[in-house]
Amino acid sequence: MQEESVCPLCHHGAARDTLKSLNGYCYTCRDCGGMFEIGTGAYRRAELGELHPQISGSVRQLIAQGKVPRIEFDATNGSFQVLPDVRKP
Repeated sequence: MQEESVCPLCHHGAARDTLKSLNGYCYTCRDCGGMFEIGTGAYRRAELGELHPQISGSVRQLIAQGKVPRIEFDATNGSFQVLPDVRKP
C-alpha cells in the first residue's frame, strides 16, 4: 500500500511502498525521475544524513536509463552500494 513520504535522496514528496520482503522500501519520486528501492540499513543511514552525495546522482542516472536501482548499505565495511536494476536476475 503506497503512502506519502519524503524521498531519502532529494527530501521532496514521494510515494513509498514497503517491499514484500520487508527489507526496505520502493520509492516513486517525480523529482528523482522515477522508481528506486532502498534497503532498511541504507534507509536508516539516510535518515541520519549519512547517505553519500554520489548515491543520489548514481540512482538518478540509472532511473534515466529506464532502470530500477536499489541502494544498500554494507555494514561490514560501512559503505553504500547501488545495484543497477532490481528487475534483472
